[in-house]
Amino acid sequence: MSFLRKYLSTLFIAFTLVLVFTGSAFATTYHYFSGYLGPGEGKGSYYAYNWYYNIYWTESDGTDKTVTFIDASDGYHWKATVRNTKTDTITSYNAPSNYKKGYCLMNGGPVNYGVCTVVST
Repeated sequence: MSFLRKYLSTLFIAFTLVLVFTGSAFATTYHYFSGYLGPGEGKGSYYAYNWYYNIYWTESDGTDKTVTFIDASDGYHWKATVRNTKTDTITSYNAPSNYKKGYCLMNGGPVNYGVCTVVST
């Protein structure tokens, strides 16, 4: 399966989850990074109250990566952090009254092309 196909199928799953759990079809997607990251490099979205999902896709399995939310309403702590080596790494954080941003981090492995996306409710 091509990278684009995997990306679109995961995006469809995220939208479906938002629809099922919130009853709203008005989810917003924001791609805050698209490109290559090396070990120790990370990127973040802008802060907002409505971010619910944070997704980090890469071209192949085996890349050690992390997705999290950085919560400005709670001392800038990392929340709902997920670390793995799968092609798509997804986390969700249901705190609508908290001001937060999505953050994706490449922990190790070869430089790999990836896309980091947050989805609102």
